[in-house]
Amino acid sequence: MSSRNLPLEKQMEIMNRQVSAQIRSLLRIELDKYSSLRRMVLYAVKYAYPSEYPFIALNAFKLSKRFNSRALNLACGVHLLQASTFVLDDVFDESDMRNNRPTVVREWGVKNAIIVAEVMQSIARRVISGTIRGLPNRILHRAEEVLSDLVKDVYTGQWLDLRNSGNRIASKKEYLSMIALTTGRFVSRVSSLGALASGASPALVDGLSRYGFHYGMALQLADDLIDVCETSDQTLKSFACDLKCRRSRLPLITALQLSPPDKVRTLKRYISSRRELSDREAKTIAKLICLSGALGIVLKMTEDHARAAIKSLEQFIDYSPARLLCELVEDIPSGIKDYK
Repeated sequence: MSSRNLPLEKQMEIMNRQVSAQIRSLLRIELDKYSSLRRMVLYAVKYAYPSEYPFIALNAFKLSKRFNSRALNLACGVHLLQASTFVLDDVFDESDMRNNRPTVVREWGVKNAIIVAEVMQSIARRVISGTIRGLPNRILHRAEEVLSDLVKDVYTGQWLDLRNSGNRIASKKEYLSMIALTTGRFVSRVSSLGALASGASPALVDGLSRYGFHYGMALQLADDLIDVCETSDQTLKSFACDLKCRRSRLPLITALQLSPPDKVRTLKRYISSRRELSDREAKTIAKLICLSGALGIVLKMTEDHARAAIKSLEQFIDYSPARLLCELVEDIPSGIKDYK
């Protein structure tokens, strides 16, 4: 059976194995003299699987009908870059678990976690830069801007997220601006890099950019629902990490708007608390959010972004990579449809 006819999950599994093998080879060269550091970086790469972002970059590249070794290199760079953001995210969230494994910060501490993330980003940017080298100057300049803006925006968004944590609750507008930076534009630029690196037409670059933005927004909204609704056994992460860190997430923001006054007071007491919540307290807050009707509103927004992502690739749907990307985004709302 041709690989293009394999189910989505199988194709992602194959790609993840290829990316993992190539990254191991790359790190043996890049960190040849620093085996302990290499071991930490490999650990961070491994706990970031399975990942959709390199799969999106790979299929964005394939959509131009030009597939070569640069496509896999790009996927490796994207995975290293994404995994580095997970390492730092776990530092900010003081998270102990990811994908059912101890996080880098738990295993080796804050200082080592920051160093691991910085090393991963440096290697990722060099790998991605190598995939766009040799492109016409106009396309090369745009690709370099996309890569630079990707890193800047994701950490600007992280700063906004930290600023809106704790005692201050963000508005819906502030929240959407934050996730547009951390996730929407991140995936948009990953998609754009795949298209630009392959020399795709402007129409395809634009379509993939819009696809990535809406995919990222749907993914983040779904993740916020999962934080409220699922246990650590289901998420393979620390339970209700965002709730415990008192992060401004749309389910909480919406619950404050919809809940009766006595429940609003309870939610606000939680927001103003300066101590870490226990699992039991987090479950109580999650239940109040669920009872408010907020989840149905967030789910609808998730579905709207998923539909917009699919619409962005309508004119390319005859091609297998576009169908795979649409199938990928269809999985987001289907996985959370019972949260209303």
